Amino acid sequence: MKHLTLHLKSVFFLVTLLYLSFASAQVGIGTTTPEASAILDINSTSQGLLPPRMTTAQRNAIVSPAPGLVVYDSDEGVHYAYSGSSWNAMSAGARRSNYVLVQSEADFPAPVGGKITLDEATLYEINGLVTVSNYIDLNGAKIEGRDAQEDIIVNNSGSTLFQGKGGTIIRTTLVGNGQTIFNVSGSQGPTDNFILTDTFLSGASAVGSFTSMSLVFMDTISYLNNSDGIALNNIITVIFTSQLWQNSNTGTYLDLAGTFETFELSTGYVGVNSGEVGIDVSANPTIGSHANISNVGFNILPGGLGVNPYTAGEIYNGYNFSSSWNVDTDGLIVESDQSAFGNIYISTSSPTTFSSAGETKKVSGTTTSVANFRTDTNSANNRIVYEGSKSRRFFISASCTVDADNKKVFTFYVAKNGVILPSTGIPTNVVGNSDIRSLAFTGTVQLDEGDYIEIWAQSANASTTLEVEAMNLLIY
Repeated sequence: MKHLTLHLKSVFFLVTLLYLSFASAQVGIGTTTPEASAILDINSTSQGLLPPRMTTAQRNAIVSPAPGLVVYDSDEGVHYAYSGSSWNAMSAGARRSNYVLVQSEADFPAPVGGKITLDEATLYEINGLVTVSNYIDLNGAKIEGRDAQEDIIVNNSGSTLFQGKGGTIIRTTLVGNGQTIFNVSGSQGPTDNFILTDTFLSGASAVGSFTSMSLVFMDTISYLNNSDGIALNNIITVIFTSQLWQNSNTGTYLDLAGTFETFELSTGYVGVNSGEVGIDVSANPTIGSHANISNVGFNILPGGLGVNPYTAGEIYNGYNFSSSWNVDTDGLIVESDQSAFGNIYISTSSPTTFSSAGETKKVSGTTTSVANFRTDTNSANNRIVYEGSKSRRFFISASCTVDADNKKVFTFYVAKNGVILPSTGIPTNVVGNSDIRSLAFTGTVQLDEGDYIEIWAQSANASTTLEVEAMNLLIY
């Protein structure tokens, strides 16, 4: 009798389900008002939908699976859907066997001597808040979160969070908890790389240091409430983009020392409080190829220092960097080859003697440099030397006041590397005997690194003497 009752209940349920299906073309389970767009609407706050579960071999043995067919692969721990031509994993982590979901420190490899050494071939996905009591050696591995605001690693090790070899960290918040976050070093080998993207770095005594690496790449990084920033030493290539060093941070944002082949800092914001430093290059880092800072807004509050400048090498009064740098960004002085200039004047005149008509000679006199950027005199009078690394065209502006023997004619020129530029020639007739003439001339010149210009004169007369009593030469 009991079995008959159960059978009748099953029949009743089936009839009711069919009735609902034919009546509304929809079925609701756990709801009396299924969504209009759904043929089946299952509603529950305590139970889920369980598809067929099978091994990988059983899944692959399904004959002619229909497109859209979904099963749970118990070997891989992943749902699969059939596309019509192949089975596709429905979660990215399952596409690789070297994948670990990290919800606590226990999901990392077991620590040895207080150190967690990651497997360099494994992707570790941070899921939620993970507090670690041992420091981590990335060892070339990859750590990734899905949401940087939700997937968080908190340093509870009492020391630097990441030490040893480089690796990759993506979309993860790293909380220093009053300790340093990074102490990453290598030997500048091809695999000595560190990549950090879409990440928050907060609450550290210092963000940390990177030493002797091939590449340090950081993109879309936000720094919050750190007591100090990043020290970089002997890195082949440094690329920082979309950096947000907020005013909640203190200390020095970037401290550079040693040798770099390439350095790039582009886009972002650097807030510098009173007593703090944006970029410190006072250790005079060597740049092998080039260094650029562009499109970064430096907000330097009173008492703050945007740049702690170079102290040696090719440095210029009032500027911060060596001539290997190109700096064009809000808040810092523009420093590039395109902004190079030089200005000299005669501080003590002296005669220039010509022995024959048509002779050209450099104008004599002691000259003094007024101001210069990426130019110098190389201790020579009447000379401006270009020290930039990129070839560029300069405008020339020059003026002279001259005196000479009676009724003499001279033509003044700008000379490049000891060769006069005919297009700059300005002739003047000097009556002589204190008949001082003034003249001004302009022109353009293309200069490469090490090229120099001077003011020269050509005499139309033999055996005569010229004295330039005042001269000012400017290139810009």
